[in-house]
Amino acid sequence: MPGTGNIDYFPDEYGTMSCYLRHLDDVVAATGLKLGPENRKEVDRTVKELLGLPECPDVWREVKKRLADDEHGFIADLHDAFVMNGLI
Repeated sequence: MPGTGNIDYFPDEYGTMSCYLRHLDDVVAATGLKLGPENRKEVDRTVKELLGLPECPDVWREVKKRLADDEHGFIADLHDAFVMNGLI
């Protein structure tokens, strides 16, 4: 349910796409995965699960923070999450 703070709620399941992904092509590519229309929803869901955040603005804010703090570490964590979710 929107606005409940429940991390199991992911807006993309209800047709809302996360615009922050357009800024992550290089980051996703660094994990060994090519971001495209066929995997966009799963990539979005995986990023949200990794960060424990359901809302796009919060996710984008945290992604930028983690990239600034430790880009290589975040990319490694993202790679592992993609592997665990069968994307790689």
